[in-house]
Amino acid sequence: MPTDPIIENYLDREKAVIDEIAKYEEISQNKLLRLIVEDKKLMAKNTFEKTLTNIQLKGQADFKREKNKKLWYIQSKKLEELTELEEFIKK
Repeated sequence: MPTDPIIENYLDREKAVIDEIAKYEEISQNKLLRLIVEDKKLMAKNTFEKTLTNIQLKGQADFKREKNKKLWYIQSKKLEELTELEEFIKK
């Protein structure tokens, strides 16, 4: 177990996770964990889970459940623009 963090800044950790999610249309949380924690050894498992929570709370990525899997994805800009337009029309 490393004593010093490999990625010190939390924004850099979030960017690393978002970049991995963006490489795939949808990626399961277990595969994402395997890529970031086990293969690349960018952060610890607990840090990875906290980073995913922060990313979701900020709205940078989201997940959906399919049976017992969490599939992470990044919402497209067009979808966000469409919801903003819909909110504007409702007002």
